[in-house]
Amino acid sequence: MTILRDYQEKVVADVNVAWESGAQNVGMVMPTGAGKTKTFTAVIARRGEPALAIAHRHELVSQMSLALAREAIEHDIIGSKETRRLIAEAHLKEYGRLYLSPSAPTRCASVQTLVRRLNDPAVTSWL
Repeated sequence: MTILRDYQEKVVADVNVAWESGAQNVGMVMPTGAGKTKTFTAVIARRGEPALAIAHRHELVSQMSLALAREAIEHDIIGSKETRRLIAEAHLKEYGRLYLSPSAPTRCASVQTLVRRLNDPAVTSWL
């Protein structure tokens, strides 16, 4: 399990308070270099509930996927076949196995992909 810094633990606690207060969708905001990837991965690992991790750039989707894999969290990618292939190769290279699973409750996607697929029921069920 990932060990977080005090300020990261506070963000995790704030996210949990928001959920406990009835929020269904919670956005985690942290400054550059504060460890957003590490923090959101810890949130997902500790909650064990369905999650959708969203990034603004394709490269960050790969980074999020590798971070989830580092914590042995099965997940899927909402993206092109090429994106899935590249991320699968990165998993195999880094961890020797795939952590991608179409039936996993956690997903990673880029904002652009989600916007392009707003009419896809498989995607909108996650929003």
